[in-house]
Amino acid sequence: MDAAGQTKSIRVAVRVRPLLATDGSSGTSLLQLDPARPNEVLLASNHERRAARRYTFDHVFGPGVSQDELYDKVGVSELVAATVAGYHATVFAYGQTGSGKTFTMEGYRYVTHGSSSSSSSSSHSASSPGGASPPLPAAAAGSPAGRGGAVRAAAAAASSAPHADFGATPAEQLGLIPRAVRELFAAVGRNTERRFTIRCSFVQIYREQVYDLLNPASLAAAAGPQ
Repeated sequence: MDAAGQTKSIRVAVRVRPLLATDGSSGTSLLQLDPARPNEVLLASNHERRAARRYTFDHVFGPGVSQDELYDKVGVSELVAATVAGYHATVFAYGQTGSGKTFTMEGYRYVTHGSSSSSSSSSHSASSPGGASPPLPAAAAGSPAGRGGAVRAAAAAASSAPHADFGATPAEQLGLIPRAVRELFAAVGRNTERRFTIRCSFVQIYREQVYDLLNPASLAAAAGPQ
């Protein structure tokens, strides 16, 4: 439902990302876009167009669409306005690994830090006069020391993982989430008739387990045996 109280059906938009060098070249394109039918996706081989299958959506965006155009045309601003008015709204990205969901939803540039510093900081140990390192006492898995070690291990793993570089990300590259959050806070700031409470959650579903990524305990659980 939009801010005017009008019922809206679920809208589905398809975004086709550009081909990457890692995709390889098969010489055959199965997914095709027809400029004459902008809301359709055509699945057909170049040599079998008579057996093509057409699928119609509310919006279909080709590889050249910008983040600005995508945000405007899919109607995220309407959803933000409806949320401020008290209605539920959801933006859901679905697709296989590598299809471009993270870029569409976040848009941040990611950088990978070297692991030399983290590995060197975790390799210190006391040595005996003979040169051999004495065995360190093992901490029970459920003890505070054990939990702390798991959290440190998760933190060390996270430090070597790719991180979003917020400062180096151009404004025009930002995805749906940062744009919607910015618009949400701007709308709340303009509304002086209501009092708002904004809550944020960040969860990951991995191997049928739900992890709260804002909770350090979830990092400890993720660092355990998989």
